[in-house]
Amino acid sequence: MRVVGITDVRQDGTRIIREAQHADEPTLVVIRSEPAVYLVGAQKYEAEQAELKRLRRELLEHEVAEAEAEIARGEARVFDNVEDLIRSLHDDEA
Repeated sequence: MRVVGITDVRQDGTRIIREAQHADEPTLVVIRSEPAVYLVGAQKYEAEQAELKRLRRELLEHEVAEAEAEIARGEARVFDNVEDLIRSLHDDEA
């Protein structure tokens, strides 16, 4: 990943943006050695957002299928209220 200082962006922002548009990795802009912002080309950003949306949908579909299978096996748990559900999730993590 390329790292540039904010001073470089001020002095040659157009070139840095053009390079970021075509780079495979984001460009990190730092201010006083601290990460401030990542620059990434619009096409890459949009493609990554589309992939993220696809993966989230795939995960949701998988979780729904698991829940339906659990119900079909008669293993679905029933909760009287949301607090009991949340408590059971915390108990499962422990």
